[in-house]
Amino acid sequence: MKSSLISFVMIIFFIVACGEKKIEPQVDFTEGDSIPSQESWGDTIFFSENGQLQAKLISSHLKEFSDIKIKYLDSIKIFFYKNSEKPSSILTADKGIVNDVLHKMQADGHVIVTGANGRILKTPELIWLNKKNKIYSDKQVWISDNGEIIEGVGFESDKDLDNYVIRKITVITDKVK
Repeated sequence: MKSSLISFVMIIFFIVACGEKKIEPQVDFTEGDSIPSQESWGDTIFFSENGQLQAKLISSHLKEFSDIKIKYLDSIKIFFYKNSEKPSSILTADKGIVNDVLHKMQADGHVIVTGANGRILKTPELIWLNKKNKIYSDKQVWISDNGEIIEGVGFESDKDLDNYVIRKITVITDKVK
């Protein structure tokens, strides 16, 4: 009986010792951090108004926070449309934030907008107001327009770069750098 009990205990010990170890993942949140309600990679988001496609946004990584109606995006590319299937301008940036309440997107880091009209805008930060079809920046801007380079601080335009204003012009040259 004693040897049966020892054998039984040894078998149980062996089974438990050889079993698969379960490791609980370590999650370290500091106060104020929150978890996104959705997270995805390689997303495409369409923006439309009255059934007309306004823009198509492609992002390498998206974190959505449904409670505050904010989306954080990495490596973004936005195709803007004006009554056709061909984009009227294209925006690229390192990252962006979409505010679904205000219908507003902020692009940050190496922001470049290329218009179908040949204009090129570069700035570190740009805001797009979807409802107004406007883009603007209060930061340094550089725009190439038919061989002319204009630099300044503060910018506003339609999303297609057809009609733009630079508020504080600092440099105008007639040669592309």
